[in-house]
Amino acid sequence: MKTKLLKYKKIIFFTTNRSDFDYQRDVILKLQKNFRCYLVCTGQHFSKKHGYSFKKIKETKIKNLIILKNINNFRLAIKNIIKKKKPDFCCVFGDRQEMLHITLAIHNFNLPILHFCGGELTLGSKDDFYRHCITKLSDYHIVTTSEHKKRVIQMGEFPSNVFDVGSLTTEKIKNIRKQKKEIIEKKLNLSLNKKNYLVTLHPDKVNNFNNYKTFFNSLKNIKNANFYITSANQDYGGEEIYKITKKIIKNENFFYLKNLGLKNYINLAFHMTAVIGNSSSGISEIPSIRIPTINVGQRQKGRPQSRSIVNCDYNKLNILSAIKVADSKKFIKSLTKVRNPFYKKGSLNRTYYIIKKLVKLKKKDKIFLNINY
Repeated sequence: MKTKLLKYKKIIFFTTNRSDFDYQRDVILKLQKNFRCYLVCTGQHFSKKHGYSFKKIKETKIKNLIILKNINNFRLAIKNIIKKKKPDFCCVFGDRQEMLHITLAIHNFNLPILHFCGGELTLGSKDDFYRHCITKLSDYHIVTTSEHKKRVIQMGEFPSNVFDVGSLTTEKIKNIRKQKKEIIEKKLNLSLNKKNYLVTLHPDKVNNFNNYKTFFNSLKNIKNANFYITSANQDYGGEEIYKITKKIIKNENFFYLKNLGLKNYINLAFHMTAVIGNSSSGISEIPSIRIPTINVGQRQKGRPQSRSIVNCDYNKLNILSAIKVADSKKFIKSLTKVRNPFYKKGSLNRTYYIIKKLVKLKKKDKIFLNINY
């Protein structure tokens, strides 16, 4: 099999955190049956504070893992990997600053680049800048909604190079079977309360540390409830959120879960009263399991939202009011037929066939598409 694979083209993927790995995982597993695939693992995956998620990657059947950690000259290290592996096609994901550095390094080699999840807006974070830069450096685009497709085309990309397939993660969630309460409690070594909330707070553009403190302190006003806090990302302000988290978990009914992985995250979310915070998962993933999301602040402003999302600012009374709305029987009843705008049936297979076709194409000079207004 190894000799046979050498005849096929090489595809290189990159992952910097739990969410982008969960997004790419199944398409890599599917593609590696026909192509020699590499996965470069870097960034937050090697942070013990965030659960050292690289060990989760090693447990998968993904072959040809490349470890890249504690590098002083990050872009030079990426260039050396490209020189050594000589890929025919490169796949980059999302909106992280690290991913922009990766894409810039690849761009110098004149290799075809496919960008996942372009065209999205998160007006309350700095991610938009990185995301749109990656879009302009890339040749092809797999996006999650028709709105995002239009936005990528608006940036001068040709419609024939932009593919709206929906979210690979939301399709995966549809196939996750809800585990019984007792099973998930035993698996994660926890004991659920009458009310339970899954909490994720990331730094935002304003990065007001008092907002973060207000957010967590507000939660202490909810009685007879457990709060399960997952880790913030490594953006500036993430360390401050981590320090606040370390203090608040000293309170009864507050718990820190470093790294759950998608399957455990969703299985735990099935048993939650609501998800609270400003993570993209509350916008794009949680609506698929029809439980409420309390979205705090402006970080996710600009993304399409389902009816399962209650928005509020960092004001204590407004946070508590939003939780009250999400907990109401009327609101919960309204979620039985809620639609997730990020979901499209067959997104994995469509992505597989798109990449399979694109890998065989010859690299062309990129031309800006002028739109006649």
